[in-house]
Amino acid sequence: MVKKIIINHLNDVKIQRMLRIKPIMNIKIKDKLNFGIFPCKKISSIDSNVFNNLNKIEKIYLNYNLIKEIDSNLFKGLNNLEIIDLSNNKLESIPNHIFDGLVNLKEIWLNDNEISEIDSHLLNGLNNLEIIFLGSNKLESIPNHLFDGLV
Repeated sequence: MVKKIIINHLNDVKIQRMLRIKPIMNIKIKDKLNFGIFPCKKISSIDSNVFNNLNKIEKIYLNYNLIKEIDSNLFKGLNNLEIIDLSNNKLESIPNHIFDGLVNLKEIWLNDNEISEIDSHLLNGLNNLEIIFLGSNKLESIPNHLFDGLV
């Protein structure tokens, strides 16, 4: 049973062939995964169904990559997800409903991107959220009601 996948040495040709890595969309893994680390500095795009059927996954680290945009359905159905780290990428925006249904989410790392605007409903329903990092972005203001219902 796969418990952890760590991908941080993509210069190893054997690893690239084994996982068929180009962008993350080509990775095929079993539904038992509960932890995923993908800080390989090479990922620029993510297919919206890459995490389909991985409902046991608890932590996703996609930090230190070149990701510019993410689909609003990327994390759909990942009800056990507790940590999402998208820090240190090239994200310009965060889809409004990307965190919908992620009731166990405790940490969101969005720092060190190029995000200029956040929707006031982005965190709705995230009652277990403890930490959100938004620093080092292009945000000029935070919506008034962004944190409503979190305290």
